[in-house]
Amino acid sequence: MNALERLSERLGAEVYLEIAGWHLYLRDVRTPPLARELATSLAPFLKTQQLPDLAQLLSGIPVPVGGGKGEVTLWQCLPAASVRALEELVAEYARGWPD
Repeated sequence: MNALERLSERLGAEVYLEIAGWHLYLRDVRTPPLARELATSLAPFLKTQQLPDLAQLLSGIPVPVGGGKGEVTLWQCLPAASVRALEELVAEYARGWPD
């Protein structure tokens, strides 16, 4: 398993959306696969040991709702606890992204 796959797996297990009080972990969002999409968006920053502006990055990742009738951004769907978990994970990977 490469670094991107490990990051995707960790994101999927530790970061969740909150919609109407329900928690939906990124690993369970399959269309699109949000954990993989987020890992791919983070990778360029982490490889250079930079911390991205998460609000900006997450605001650019759409989350389809209502069977494709609309969309919101990943930033809009993450509660504060998930953002903190994501910040910690990003900091950990930025310190030691394997080549």
